[in-house]
Amino acid sequence: MARAGRRLVEFAVVAVVAAAGLAVPTAARAEPPAGSVTAVFSDICGFVVGEFTNSDSIAAQVRYSRNGMPLASYGGFVGGGMSATLYQVAAAGDVVRFEWDIEGGTTESLEHEHVTPAGCAEPDLSVALVDDCGLEFTVSITNTGSAPVDVVLFTPTRMVSPLTVPVGTVRVTGPGVEGSGASVARFRPGGTDLNEDLAEVATATRAPGCGLPWPAEPKAFFTPTCDRVDIVFFAVGMKGRFIIYRNGMVALDTTVGSDIREWTVPVARGDVITLEKPPLATYVHAPPAGCPAPPASASARGRAGAPAPPRIDTLPAAPPVRPAPGPPAPPIGTTSEPATPSSSAPPPPLPAAAGAGGGGGVNLAWWVLAAIVGTAALLALAGGWRRRRRPVWAVAYTRVAAAIGLKDVGRPPSLSVRWTLHADPGTQTLREGASP
Repeated sequence: MARAGRRLVEFAVVAVVAAAGLAVPTAARAEPPAGSVTAVFSDICGFVVGEFTNSDSIAAQVRYSRNGMPLASYGGFVGGGMSATLYQVAAAGDVVRFEWDIEGGTTESLEHEHVTPAGCAEPDLSVALVDDCGLEFTVSITNTGSAPVDVVLFTPTRMVSPLTVPVGTVRVTGPGVEGSGASVARFRPGGTDLNEDLAEVATATRAPGCGLPWPAEPKAFFTPTCDRVDIVFFAVGMKGRFIIYRNGMVALDTTVGSDIREWTVPVARGDVITLEKPPLATYVHAPPAGCPAPPASASARGRAGAPAPPRIDTLPAAPPVRPAPGPPAPPIGTTSEPATPSSSAPPPPLPAAAGAGGGGGVNLAWWVLAAIVGTAALLALAGGWRRRRRPVWAVAYTRVAAAIGLKDVGRPPSLSVRWTLHADPGTQTLREGASP
């Protein structure tokens, strides 16, 4: 991927230099004399192969074109006194041109028309952009040949290798700015190196003035669907670790490198997505029209203005709470009424003390003591429960409100929250402390 990124930078630099080459003077360099570079061409399935030899001591830089269209991203070198095998993608009838500078400020070139070898099922590729000049553009790769083929696709946000293009068309969409484009290449036979072994199919660049200009500072775009949000982030001047939060919890831990990045984060209605802390950008999820309606309880919560609770996707759902069994139902055909004490019925006898007779006073004392101890225990438990409140989230609004909305997230450790609202509009103070 590092090499792929370097190839993308080289692709951009070559395009800029090619556009400004006439305006920027370049230092003179030595070139091989006329006639010192020769080549022998042959055809293999999908490629023209040139066996070059340079009899001079000065290296020659070879440029390519196909059917009159320059292939600006890739070139080849033939060292002084050395040989080199150079490949170019071709289909039946394509004319491939190899050109290099020579002494005296002129050029030499050789051309070869590709003939498909017998028995070869050969692809024939073309590249175009489908573009409405918005945030994104689409790379369209069409294969009109007789066999599918694997290619490498470079865009500002991705390097796709391999991307299989069947007989037909493949389209890949991604973000870009004004001047962005795409490059499609093939590995030469047996090649695997993204810097050394690629042969260009074609490049395509957005039309002048088409697309957003590169922003002057970091900028984010959020595109929602029913259950996720797609994020495009321009990491202007930013390199290194980058964290995306959902409702204050880490949703994605990734990196940026002064580039364009794409992410997708699953969300529910009301979820708050924050890029970095302090936030560079914040998004609150509102599903587009036509998405399924949330459950009734969630709708009521949304109407009340409370934020959706944090979701931890990796935790299993809590088991349902089942009520304790009550007394058995009366038989069918009978009625049941609460018993009322009768004034004529004798009171139930107190249990006798073990091993002693006439100990009713002792028995009564034990019962009173047990009641006092039980009551004290219940009060202690109740007080402990009140002291160990579950945590709440406090939402402070930007204007004076009758009440501050609270949301119980239901997990220890507990938190206690105090707040003070001042009388003057737009001012409030929020204090938060943790109980043991």
